[in-house]
Amino acid sequence: MTYISLRIDEELKKAIKGYAYLKGTTVSDVVLSAIKEKLEDESDYELAMLAYESLDYDNLKDFSDLCSEVGINYNEL
Repeated sequence: MTYISLRIDEELKKAIKGYAYLKGTTVSDVVLSAIKEKLEDESDYELAMLAYESLDYDNLKDFSDLCSEVGINYNEL
């Protein structure tokens, strides 16, 4: 394992330490969890944008068509 140093203001340090204490974990775990979550969110966003950009707008179905495909009567909803 390797180390990374961060410079943060005293207020943020207290907030992180307090959060770690309340959660019964370490400051390192709190910071690592936040970084991992941010990276996952960014990755999810990029994948969503790629999917959105690749949509075939000429072949989109509306909700009633989707209901019909799975055997739901749209008019009874």
